[in-house]
Amino acid sequence: MSPRKRRRGACGTLLSLLALISLAAPTSAAAQEPEPAFCARGTLHDYLAPLKRMPKLRELPYRRRAEPFFRGVRIGASGPTLAVSGGSAGYQFQWDANPKWDITVTFARVNQRGKVLQSLGRRHLRFAELPPDGITEPHIPLPRKPGTYRSTLVIRSHSGRRLAEFGNYYRVIRPTVHARLALTASTYRPGDTLFARVENPGAAFVLFGQEYAIEKLEGESW
Repeated sequence: MSPRKRRRGACGTLLSLLALISLAAPTSAAAQEPEPAFCARGTLHDYLAPLKRMPKLRELPYRRRAEPFFRGVRIGASGPTLAVSGGSAGYQFQWDANPKWDITVTFARVNQRGKVLQSLGRRHLRFAELPPDGITEPHIPLPRKPGTYRSTLVIRSHSGRRLAEFGNYYRVIRPTVHARLALTASTYRPGDTLFARVENPGAAFVLFGQEYAIEKLEGESW
Protein backbone atom coordinates (compact mmCIF):
# COMPACT_ATOMS: atom_id res chain seq x y z
CA MET A 1 0.00 0.00 0.00
CA SER A 2 1.51 3.33 -1.03
CA PRO A 3 1.66 6.39 1.25
CA ARG A 4 -1.53 8.37 1.47
CA LYS A 5 -1.65 11.81 -0.08
CA ARG A 6 -3.10 14.50 2.12
CA ARG A 7 -5.82 16.78 0.77
CA ARG A 8 -4.76 20.14 -0.72
CA GLY A 9 -8.00 21.82 0.31
CA ALA A 10 -11.46 20.99 1.61
CA CYS A 11 -14.59 22.52 3.00
CA GLY A 12 -16.80 20.58 5.36
CA THR A 13 -20.50 21.19 5.63
CA LEU A 14 -23.12 19.95 8.03
CA LEU A 15 -26.83 19.85 7.25
CA SER A 16 -29.22 20.12 10.24
CA LEU A 17 -32.91 19.20 10.66
CA LEU A 18 -34.00 21.61 7.96
CA ALA A 19 -31.20 20.24 5.75
CA LEU A 20 -29.43 23.61 5.82
CA ILE A 21 -25.66 23.49 5.30
CA SER A 22 -24.13 25.06 8.37
CA LEU A 23 -20.41 24.42 8.98
CA ALA A 24 -17.49 25.09 6.68
CA ALA A 25 -13.94 24.16 7.68
CA PRO A 26 -11.27 24.90 5.09
CA THR A 27 -7.65 23.97 5.77
CA SER A 28 -4.76 26.39 5.51
CA ALA A 29 -4.07 25.12 2.01
CA ALA A 30 -7.65 25.74 0.94
CA ALA A 31 -7.51 29.23 2.46
CA GLN A 32 -5.05 30.17 -0.27
CA GLU A 33 -7.72 29.54 -2.86
CA PRO A 34 -11.22 31.08 -2.62
CA GLU A 35 -13.94 28.61 -1.83
CA PRO A 36 -16.32 28.01 -4.75
CA ALA A 37 -20.07 28.48 -4.67
CA PHE A 38 -20.17 24.73 -4.05
CA CYS A 39 -19.27 25.46 -0.42
CA ALA A 40 -22.02 28.05 0.11
CA ARG A 41 -25.04 27.45 2.31
CA GLY A 42 -28.01 25.80 0.64
CA THR A 43 -31.18 23.83 1.24
CA LEU A 44 -31.54 20.20 0.20
CA HIS A 45 -34.96 19.51 1.69
CA ASP A 46 -37.30 21.96 3.42
CA TYR A 47 -39.26 19.96 5.98
CA LEU A 48 -41.37 23.00 6.87
CA ALA A 49 -42.69 23.49 3.33
CA PRO A 50 -46.04 21.73 4.08
CA LEU A 51 -46.70 24.17 6.95
CA LYS A 52 -46.30 27.16 4.63
CA ARG A 53 -49.39 26.01 2.76
CA MET A 54 -51.54 25.79 5.89
CA PRO A 55 -54.24 28.37 6.74
CA LYS A 56 -52.57 31.45 8.19
CA LEU A 57 -52.41 31.95 11.96
CA ARG A 58 -51.39 34.84 14.18
CA GLU A 59 -48.15 33.11 15.06
CA LEU A 60 -45.70 33.85 17.86
CA PRO A 61 -41.92 33.53 17.35
CA TYR A 62 -39.82 30.78 18.91
CA ARG A 63 -36.79 31.74 21.03
CA ARG A 64 -36.19 35.21 19.69
CA ARG A 65 -33.84 37.43 21.67
CA ALA A 66 -36.78 39.67 22.51
CA GLU A 67 -40.26 38.21 22.14
CA PRO A 68 -42.92 40.76 21.14
CA PHE A 69 -44.80 42.61 23.84
CA PHE A 70 -48.55 42.20 24.11
CA ARG A 71 -50.00 44.66 26.60
CA GLY A 72 -46.79 44.73 28.61
CA VAL A 73 -46.15 40.97 28.56
CA ARG A 74 -43.50 39.20 26.47
CA ILE A 75 -44.99 36.17 24.74
CA GLY A 76 -43.19 33.59 22.63
CA ALA A 77 -43.63 30.01 21.44
CA SER A 78 -41.84 27.51 23.70
CA GLY A 79 -41.26 24.76 21.16
CA PRO A 80 -39.60 24.53 17.70
CA THR A 81 -41.84 24.31 14.65
CA LEU A 82 -40.04 21.16 13.46
CA ALA A 83 -39.76 18.34 15.98
CA VAL A 84 -38.01 15.00 15.51
CA SER A 85 -39.73 12.22 17.45
CA GLY A 86 -41.69 14.45 19.80
CA GLY A 87 -40.92 17.45 21.97
CA SER A 88 -43.28 20.02 23.45
CA ALA A 89 -45.55 22.81 22.27
CA GLY A 90 -46.73 25.81 24.20
CA TYR A 91 -46.00 29.41 25.10
CA GLN A 92 -43.76 31.38 27.42
CA PHE A 93 -44.94 34.49 29.26
CA GLN A 94 -42.73 37.01 31.05
CA TRP A 95 -44.00 40.09 32.88
CA ASP A 96 -42.94 42.76 35.34
CA ALA A 97 -46.50 43.55 36.39
CA ASN A 98 -49.00 40.70 36.54
CA PRO A 99 -51.81 41.39 34.01
CA LYS A 100 -54.13 38.94 35.81
CA TRP A 101 -55.19 37.28 32.58
CA ASP A 102 -56.97 33.99 32.14
CA ILE A 103 -55.31 31.98 29.35
CA THR A 104 -56.28 28.75 27.63
CA VAL A 105 -53.88 26.67 25.52
CA THR A 106 -55.32 23.87 23.38
CA PHE A 107 -53.46 21.38 21.23
CA ALA A 108 -54.69 19.21 18.36
CA ARG A 109 -53.60 17.15 15.38
CA VAL A 110 -54.84 18.77 12.16
CA ASN A 111 -54.96 18.03 8.45
CA GLN A 112 -53.51 20.18 5.67
CA ARG A 113 -56.64 22.34 5.66
CA GLY A 114 -56.34 23.07 9.36
CA LYS A 115 -59.29 20.87 10.32
CA VAL A 116 -58.98 19.23 13.74
CA LEU A 117 -58.52 15.47 13.47
CA GLN A 118 -57.87 14.79 17.16
CA SER A 119 -57.90 16.98 20.28
CA LEU A 120 -54.82 16.16 22.36
CA GLY A 121 -54.77 18.48 25.36
CA ARG A 122 -55.88 21.66 27.08
CA ARG A 123 -54.24 23.90 29.70
CA HIS A 124 -56.00 26.68 31.63
CA LEU A 125 -54.06 29.17 33.71
CA ARG A 126 -55.10 32.11 35.91
CA PHE A 127 -52.38 34.71 36.14
CA ALA A 128 -54.00 36.20 39.25
CA GLU A 129 -52.78 33.13 41.15
CA LEU A 130 -49.15 33.72 40.04
CA PRO A 131 -46.46 36.09 41.46
CA PRO A 132 -46.63 39.84 40.66
CA ASP A 133 -43.57 39.45 38.39
CA GLY A 134 -42.27 36.26 36.86
CA ILE A 135 -42.24 33.73 34.03
CA THR A 136 -44.59 30.88 33.25
CA GLU A 137 -44.51 28.37 30.41
CA PRO A 138 -47.66 26.27 29.92
CA HIS A 139 -46.91 23.50 27.43
CA ILE A 140 -48.20 20.17 26.19
CA PRO A 141 -45.98 17.21 25.11
CA LEU A 142 -45.82 16.59 21.38
CA PRO A 143 -46.66 13.04 20.27
CA ARG A 144 -43.96 10.94 18.63
CA LYS A 145 -46.36 10.08 15.81
CA PRO A 146 -45.46 11.96 12.60
CA GLY A 147 -48.05 14.53 11.62
CA THR A 148 -49.12 18.16 11.66
CA TYR A 149 -50.19 19.72 14.94
CA ARG A 150 -51.50 23.10 16.10
CA SER A 151 -51.45 24.93 19.40
CA THR A 152 -53.95 27.72 20.09
CA LEU A 153 -53.60 30.39 22.77
CA VAL A 154 -56.64 32.42 23.87
CA ILE A 155 -56.10 35.35 26.24
CA ARG A 156 -58.96 36.77 28.29
CA SER A 157 -59.06 39.54 30.85
CA HIS A 158 -59.81 38.76 34.48
CA SER A 159 -63.43 39.68 33.77
CA GLY A 160 -63.62 37.20 30.87
CA ARG A 161 -63.33 39.60 27.92
CA ARG A 162 -61.49 38.06 24.97
CA LEU A 163 -58.29 40.01 24.30
CA ALA A 164 -56.41 38.00 21.68
CA GLU A 165 -55.90 34.63 20.02
CA PHE A 166 -52.61 33.22 18.73
CA GLY A 167 -51.71 29.93 17.08
CA ASN A 168 -48.67 27.94 15.97
CA TYR A 169 -48.19 24.92 13.73
CA TYR A 170 -45.80 22.05 14.45
CA ARG A 171 -44.59 19.21 12.29
CA VAL A 172 -43.37 15.97 13.87
CA ILE A 173 -41.17 13.69 11.77
CA ARG A 174 -39.16 10.52 12.35
CA PRO A 175 -35.36 10.78 12.56
CA THR A 176 -33.79 9.63 9.30
CA VAL A 177 -30.16 9.83 8.19
CA HIS A 178 -29.20 9.94 4.53
CA ALA A 179 -25.66 11.30 4.75
CA ARG A 180 -23.46 11.46 1.69
CA LEU A 181 -20.13 12.98 0.67
CA ALA A 182 -20.33 15.39 -2.27
CA LEU A 183 -17.28 16.49 -4.27
CA THR A 184 -16.77 19.27 -6.80
CA ALA A 185 -15.78 16.74 -9.48
CA SER A 186 -15.65 13.00 -10.11
CA THR A 187 -11.95 12.95 -11.08
CA TYR A 188 -8.91 15.10 -10.23
CA ARG A 189 -5.42 15.61 -11.60
CA PRO A 190 -2.27 16.06 -9.50
CA GLY A 191 -2.20 19.63 -8.21
CA ASP A 192 -5.97 20.12 -8.31
CA THR A 193 -7.71 21.49 -5.25
CA LEU A 194 -10.46 19.26 -3.90
CA PHE A 195 -13.51 20.69 -2.17
CA ALA A 196 -15.90 18.35 -0.37
CA ARG A 197 -18.95 18.65 1.84
CA VAL A 198 -21.09 16.32 3.92
CA GLU A 199 -24.76 16.47 2.94
CA ASN A 200 -27.67 15.16 4.95
CA PRO A 201 -31.12 15.57 3.37
CA GLY A 202 -32.48 13.38 6.19
CA ALA A 203 -34.01 14.53 9.46
CA ALA A 204 -31.34 13.94 12.10
CA PHE A 205 -28.14 15.62 13.22
CA VAL A 206 -24.97 14.43 11.52
CA LEU A 207 -21.56 15.15 13.07
CA PHE A 208 -18.24 14.53 11.42
CA GLY A 209 -14.52 15.12 12.00
CA GLN A 210 -12.46 17.51 9.92
CA GLU A 211 -9.36 15.30 9.64
CA TYR A 212 -9.32 12.75 6.86
CA ALA A 213 -6.97 11.48 4.14
CA ILE A 214 -7.24 10.81 0.42
CA GLU A 215 -5.88 7.56 -1.04
CA LYS A 216 -4.68 7.11 -4.60
CA LEU A 217 -5.40 3.93 -6.53
CA GLU A 218 -2.24 2.49 -8.08
CA GLY A 219 -2.92 -0.66 -10.01
CA GLU A 220 -5.09 -2.86 -7.81
CA SER A 221 -4.12 -1.36 -4.47
CA TRP A 222 -4.59 1.94 -2.66
